[in-house]
Amino acid sequence: MARLNRSRVPVAVAAAAAAATLATAAPALASEPGGAGAPGPPALQLPNFAPLPSSGAKARPSIRRARVVPRRLRHGKRARLRLTLSTPARVRILIERRVRGHLVRKRRITVVARKTRISIRLPRGRHGHAFAKGRYRITVVAIDGAGTRSRPIHRKLRVIKAR
Repeated sequence: MARLNRSRVPVAVAAAAAAATLATAAPALASEPGGAGAPGPPALQLPNFAPLPSSGAKARPSIRRARVVPRRLRHGKRARLRLTLSTPARVRILIERRVRGHLVRKRRITVVARKTRISIRLPRGRHGHAFAKGRYRITVVAIDGAGTRSRPIHRKLRVIKAR
């Protein structure tokens, strides 16, 4: 006696139902108004896969490398900030002193970098006075022509007593 395969029965029933539906639908098209010569449904339009128009926004500038040389300097001396940028930009430098766990703003400098590699001499102090000995944080941000800012980069500087 042959066994009935239950997993194939629903597929066979569905295929028979689909065939019956197609067979009964064919005469209905001919009986619609307009006769057999009427055009069928409009052709499907293919979707447009063209790239979206760009807004013209560039990637924001980035500071690829930033070094303070030397990181420890004597009171009254000057350090250099060496930067490598992704694109020429304005560079905003903020020098803050750490006092009892808090940061106190000491100096803000803006420099126009016409090249991607620049070296900036940091100031000796503020208003003719040398920076006091202590720990400083230097924050650097690059700003391109459109006003887009880079992520801020933080570097440390320590001023020690003079000999």
